[in-house]
Amino acid sequence: MKTLSAKAIVIRYWLSVNCGMTEACRFNSSEFVTVVPRVLFTTFRFLCFAFTMLAFWGCETLVNDISPDRLPTSKNQLVVHGYLSPQDTAIVISVQRSSPVLGLNVGGFGSFGGNTPSISGAKVLLTNRDKTIEVPFDNRRQQYAINTRAMAIRAGETYNLKITLGDQTVESSCKIPRAVFISEVNRDSVLVNAQITPAAYDLTYRLFWTDTRGEKNYYLITGLGAQTRRVQAMPNTFVLQPEIFNVRFGDFNGLWMTDDRDDGTFMISEAGIIPYGYRITPNVIPGSRRVEFSLTSYEKTYYEYHRAVQQFDNDNPFAEPSLVPSNIKGGLGCFAGYTRSARVGGW
Repeated sequence: MKTLSAKAIVIRYWLSVNCGMTEACRFNSSEFVTVVPRVLFTTFRFLCFAFTMLAFWGCETLVNDISPDRLPTSKNQLVVHGYLSPQDTAIVISVQRSSPVLGLNVGGFGSFGGNTPSISGAKVLLTNRDKTIEVPFDNRRQQYAINTRAMAIRAGETYNLKITLGDQTVESSCKIPRAVFISEVNRDSVLVNAQITPAAYDLTYRLFWTDTRGEKNYYLITGLGAQTRRVQAMPNTFVLQPEIFNVRFGDFNGLWMTDDRDDGTFMISEAGIIPYGYRITPNVIPGSRRVEFSLTSYEKTYYEYHRAVQQFDNDNPFAEPSLVPSNIKGGLGCFAGYTRSARVGGW
């Protein structure tokens, strides 16, 4: 009787379990070389087929239509944006509606209080101390607006807002922060290209101010540069063309700072930059180059709201949901106060 090796016994047992082979199925050891790879290959093909079908089945479930009845429903809410400042000449309030979960985005919360026209027909009341005024709808602005002569906006004062539209009423309040003044603007330059003659330098600016002690402060530092060029419009005809650009602070739109661990101290901003390219603009009228720096103090409400809006990616369907803070009771949006100080000079 032929004696099988331990390896042959193991393989024969595996084949008997997986392929139905019995003792009647006798073969010599050379047949293992052919049978075993064939069986393994067949098993591998089956597993590949099974996993492929599972993958297709999983993908199919991702694109199945979902009945609108299974989605959460929510009532449209009023969306309010209003920002009061002693430096403004008008009080402007935006009143819109939030966009539904289903359907087209027709403005409102998605626009974050931009230039989307307001909904007319609302009653907008603004109260300070014991005085209340109604802010009318301005057809030219397509917003609710009134001159500040009707109600002065003063630092340190609290203003209450109440808006009624149909059966919906929302309320909010804000306190105007006190102004913080720029004490100094330091100008410097930084080398960006030494390979050309003359060497290229960017202009840099830092703002200095003293923080208000004993209260939380939120600052936005911005800058605007300007110059006027003489450009040819037609043969033998030249016109003056003004150019305005942002001084590059932070993310180009401005630099946000708080007085965390700096309460009451002398604060310094990061450097704002006027790129070298503006310095070599041709045909600039002598003496026309000006720069204005602003230090704006905001309420915490606006600071948190603005930061959340900056991080919102409306065009990315894969972006993580973000909760935008709101201080509108019964609705959405932001009602806040701010003050601004400025310094102007040449560059």
